[in-house]
Amino acid sequence: MKADLIYITSDVTFADLRDEKYSKPEILQRELDEWLFRPLQLLGEASAGDFRGMGVGMAMLLLELTFFEHHGQYITGKDSDLNAARDVRISSRDAFTSGFDAFRNYLVSAGHGNNDLATLDARNLYKFGRCGLFHSFNLRWEFLIDARQQSASFVRNVHQDVGGWLINPWQLRIDLTSYTSEYVKALVSPTFNFGQPAHTAYPADLLQKFLTTFDRIHALEVYTGSS
Repeated sequence: MKADLIYITSDVTFADLRDEKYSKPEILQRELDEWLFRPLQLLGEASAGDFRGMGVGMAMLLLELTFFEHHGQYITGKDSDLNAARDVRISSRDAFTSGFDAFRNYLVSAGHGNNDLATLDARNLYKFGRCGLFHSFNLRWEFLIDARQQSASFVRNVHQDVGGWLINPWQLRIDLTSYTSEYVKALVSPTFNFGQPAHTAYPADLLQKFLTTFDRIHALEVYTGSS
């Protein structure tokens, strides 16, 4: 099978990757735009009228929660596949929480979060949110969809009222899109700080961990073959 016949996104082939037509951070951005952010945008637009409600919010959150384990592998440079070698393996939960913590740190440092965000336990979001939806197609009581989009932040602590967390998937889409753009900028320019000079820079080995994970994920047989 020829590398130029296999597409990573609708306009990037494995031959393009092999020939370095696009940088690897740019390809990641294109992947997330096409596979995640654009579908989420379509869902959000479709729910702008009477269609808005919990069902659309659940569908959006299901997609959004796929981001964190995937991103955690890039942040750590490790593999959440159970069949991975022990020295490079990370649990699915730890990859998820690593990805979420990086995202949360960005929101807090950029002033996009609220006080509730800092107290949200990423392990509970994994257990009750991610696993609840992925395995049982059910969002556990710990988390509730903000179908009316009452919260300006993507998460709000409503334990005093209903005993859980209110999640706004429409705002989460905006925050994830913004975060990814900043992350890719940091990969391209290692001296780049998030948003403002006072924000904490990414660790020095950020790019190397990204490349380790990117090369592993995209190391298909067709990529190494002749075109």
